[in-house]
Amino acid sequence: MSSKEFKHIVRFLGTDLDGSLKIPYALARVKGIGVMLGYAIARAAGIDTEKRIGFLTEHEIQKLEEVAKDP
Repeated sequence: MSSKEFKHIVRFLGTDLDGSLKIPYALARVKGIGVMLGYAIARAAGIDTEKRIGFLTEHEIQKLEEVAKDP
C-alpha cells in the first residue's frame, strides 16, 4: 500500500479513527491515550507527528499499535 493513499477511517486498537486528524489527536480518541501520550507514541515509533493518520501505511500503523500496547 502506498503512503499516498488516503484512508478516511483507520482502525487502531479496536477504535475507528478519523483519517484527517494528525496522529497525536487521532490517537487521543482511543480510551486511555491523551494528546501528549499520542505525541510520545508517535515519536517512539519513529513517525512524524505532523502526518495525518489517514496517510500512514499498514506497517506504520502496526508500529504505532505495538508501541501503544507497551509504552
